[in-house]
Amino acid sequence: SSFGVSGTNAHCEVWARALHGPNNSMRLMRPALEMLDQVIVTCPITFAPIDYLTGEPAPAQGRTGPHGEKVRVRADVLREEMASYDVSSYAYNGGYRYRREALDETFGLLEESAVPHICGSWSGWQEMEEMVAQEDGAYSFVFRLGETRAESFFVTLNGDTSMRLYPGSLGVCD
Repeated sequence: SSFGVSGTNAHCEVWARALHGPNNSMRLMRPALEMLDQVIVTCPITFAPIDYLTGEPAPAQGRTGPHGEKVRVRADVLREEMASYDVSSYAYNGGYRYRREALDETFGLLEESAVPHICGSWSGWQEMEEMVAQEDGAYSFVFRLGETRAESFFVTLNGDTSMRLYPGSLGVCD
């Protein structure tokens, strides 16, 4: 009973990881860790899958060797001292102390035939309007705000509604 002399109470729970014996917790984890090829997390800036250790973009189907076998991913980049690896290499602005392969510089650039279109509440969601290319590679579109002074929209490539891009949350404004 937890009641002691003179009505005092006491309760204690001790939690610990078993390192030896039949309840060894690592015994159950070791085979699972050996089966992992790569641990993937989502970059908070690009929202793309990245390797948790290197920040490099993660391939959708994993990496394969010359004969189609699965290849375990190895760290092959080293960012500047004290640099964070929790963002994609495409969003990282610092330098590298070591990098085995150069980063694809064309990432994020649209093909010349790809034209972004925008559709929004200002047109009653009826018109896919072409966005205007800027000198710096960005695209823009100008519209007049309605009486509510708030509009919703989505962006597509070549007007293909299966490839919609929405703002991150409702009520987003700069």
